[in-house]
Amino acid sequence: GGSAVVYLARDRHLDRQVALKVVRLPAALPDAEKRERVARLAREARTVARLEHPHIVGVHAVHELPDGLAVVMPHVQGPTLKQLVAESGALE
Repeated sequence: GGSAVVYLARDRHLDRQVALKVVRLPAALPDAEKRERVARLAREARTVARLEHPHIVGVHAVHELPDGLAVVMPHVQGPTLKQLVAESGALE
C-alpha cells in the first residue's frame, strides 16, 4: 500500500538482513480508529505469516508502534516490482 515505507535493516539478534515495513497512520485519526487499524494490520500480518509459498514473502515478526505497525520480513535481493514491470512489461 501507499502508507508504508520499507527499509533494509539488520536483525541484530539473529545477525541477518531483513526488510522492515513500517506503516504509520495519520496523526489526525481518532485514537479508537488508530487502534482498530493497527489491529487489522496485525491480523493481516499474522495471516501472511501462516502462508508458505515460494512467491510469497513471509513474516518474521510484527511490532506495534504508537502510530502504526512495523513488520519484519525476509530481505529479498533484486529489483522492485515496479522496476521489474517497467523493464519487462506485465507479468503472467
